[in-house]
Amino acid sequence: MSTLVKQSLKELARLEDFQNAIGLYAHQMGYSAQVIQTGFRMMFSHWNDAEFHGFIQNEIPELDARYYQSFFDIDLSFEKRRSILPCACSERIFLVSASTVPSAAFQDVLLTLLLPVHLIHRPSHSQSGFFQSVHTWLSLKAPRLAERWELIEPTYEDLYLSKIISSCDALNISASQKTIEHFRTLRDGLPIEKRPKKWIEHGHKVSAIILFKEDFDALTDADFDAIAWDASIWDQTGCLSPKSIYMECSQQEAEQFAHQLIAAFDRVAEQLPEIMPDTASLAKRNSALIMAEIEGCRMMHANRNHDCIIIHPEGGFPILLPRILNLFPVRDATHELVTLTAHGQALGTKKLLSESEKNLFSQAGYHVFCGLGQMQNPPLTWFHDNIGTLRPYLMRNA
Repeated sequence: MSTLVKQSLKELARLEDFQNAIGLYAHQMGYSAQVIQTGFRMMFSHWNDAEFHGFIQNEIPELDARYYQSFFDIDLSFEKRRSILPCACSERIFLVSASTVPSAAFQDVLLTLLLPVHLIHRPSHSQSGFFQSVHTWLSLKAPRLAERWELIEPTYEDLYLSKIISSCDALNISASQKTIEHFRTLRDGLPIEKRPKKWIEHGHKVSAIILFKEDFDALTDADFDAIAWDASIWDQTGCLSPKSIYMECSQQEAEQFAHQLIAAFDRVAEQLPEIMPDTASLAKRNSALIMAEIEGCRMMHANRNHDCIIIHPEGGFPILLPRILNLFPVRDATHELVTLTAHGQALGTKKLLSESEKNLFSQAGYHVFCGLGQMQNPPLTWFHDNIGTLRPYLMRNA
């Protein structure tokens, strides 16, 4: 079989193709256009041959290397796409994407369409208009992919959703725990023979930063900017957004650290401005901050965006709301991180972690380890939730 590529997926990585749609739907999606553009720009930086090859080796290691290029050929026919796959896979996939990080949902759609599948996609209400625009664009740029992507309205009509679930052999949902549980209820209400064989869930996770005692003397302005950058992309709403910093220092040192970090937040805000939160969000935020102050927390507010740093007393618990970064000055950051965080995702560090440290932190769920400033810029080879992007749809012999 020829491996000649007419047009690779990487040819679609053109931010300028989305400028109008981003400008039109940014406010509906809940972010400034600058934040959305930055997210897409970072994602597209990983759409290259080296990371494509690493992605395939992680997700479909059985795929013959002769067909790597063909796999990413957006003009490859459905029949040829199926013939190069070394094993069977799901045929109809129902993708329910979250209301956060539109570039991540976009990437999930495009990568899934590289499999010989029919994809039914229910975006969130906030992203429905944007994805309608993307679907029109893909129909022009890569019609063989677009024709297998069925975009549906973001409805909550149970009968309609149950019908779709029963028509698919795989469901992949990224959502809050409440939404995930609702979809489980719809599934469990179906006869066993009509339930999807593959069921993939990506619920809310908590990412964090850990700073060891020896890190403090080595912190630079670039480090503070990197932390502020990590916490500003997607307004701290994504699963890779750092919510807490566990730091081996005194309360006084934590306050000095917070002063420097607030200045960094204001610098980063020039590149990544927020949109004004709505009244309900501000009320919820204010109530949480008042309670934190009553419980003995110290807080500092940025001047440009609604960034707030909370310094917790011993034994405190993080406030998991957008643009609130929780500082925990402790004696033993490793102990606190492992015991307080049950559903970890990404862990940012200044120093490189040893394999034994990574194994220890993995007990708290952390499986993405990265340097400061890179927490929300995962490579294409990131194995999402230790599940993968395409691997769950493959049907291998036991």
